[in-house]
Amino acid sequence: MAAIIDTVRRLVATPPESQWPIIAVGVVGTVAAVRLAHLALDRRTGQDVPSARATLLPKISKEEASALPYPPDALPGGRYVDSPVGDGQAHGKRQD
Repeated sequence: MAAIIDTVRRLVATPPESQWPIIAVGVVGTVAAVRLAHLALDRRTGQDVPSARATLLPKISKEEASALPYPPDALPGGRYVDSPVGDGQAHGKRQD
């Protein structure tokens, strides 16, 4: 603890001209750390995955859709699931 107090006293006692590089390095380091933390903790990036209902099903025939291992109408309303991102009604009408 005494070493920290001595360092702070020396920084405060230095002439103002030599404090500017120390202040600049501190500000740049803080801004960089905050920006990196924001990028690392941003959970929105990459969470949106388009539904097969919007990407695949409009492009295939009814016969191809019924031949899928899990056809769209296998479980009525089964593909609509409530999640932290939103409810199943976000991209169309719920089929009950």
